Amino acid sequence: MQKLIQFIVRRRVFLGFLFALGFLYFSRPTWTTLAIGFPLGIPGLALRAWSSGLIRKNKVLTTDGPYAMTRNPLYVGSFIAGIGVSVMGGNPWFAVGFVIAYLYVYHQIIRKEEGDLVRLFPDEMPGYLNSGVPRFAPALTKFRGFGEYDAALMLKKHKEWQAWLGYLAVSGILLTRALGLW
Repeated sequence: MQKLIQFIVRRRVFLGFLFALGFLYFSRPTWTTLAIGFPLGIPGLALRAWSSGLIRKNKVLTTDGPYAMTRNPLYVGSFIAGIGVSVMGGNPWFAVGFVIAYLYVYHQIIRKEEGDLVRLFPDEMPGYLNSGVPRFAPALTKFRGFGEYDAALMLKKHKEWQAWLGYLAVSGILLTRALGLW
């Protein structure tokens, strides 16, 4: 079982593309699902953009901005955007499959990354883990400022524009399906 988990975690991007192809093929979007799902995913993309404009991977342990409310705001943002896409698709089976697969796979990834961060930041990470900041579900009451945001870091280094472009592309494909063009 552990080897299967490692296989899935290592190939999650490729497997995600396969899942996306199946999702697009079996989707049954309507004007209602598009109208509900599209705006539902936007806060997730915004959370990702905010988070990636703060994080300096492997250089500084980021604990402000969204990292004060959840230890994994990039993953939370992706999850929210994925929920939006799932709703737009209009197929409840894929929505349930997305939630189960995402939470399972990213639970494994987060546990591994936390271990890596403990080794990388042995003085700071244990305190962060014990500070009450949740692993995933954000604690909005812990908000304590926006942090020192760097848009160039978000756009150029982390290429967050790709997430927005992907969201718009999938939304466009689902719109063509709702219009009966595909």
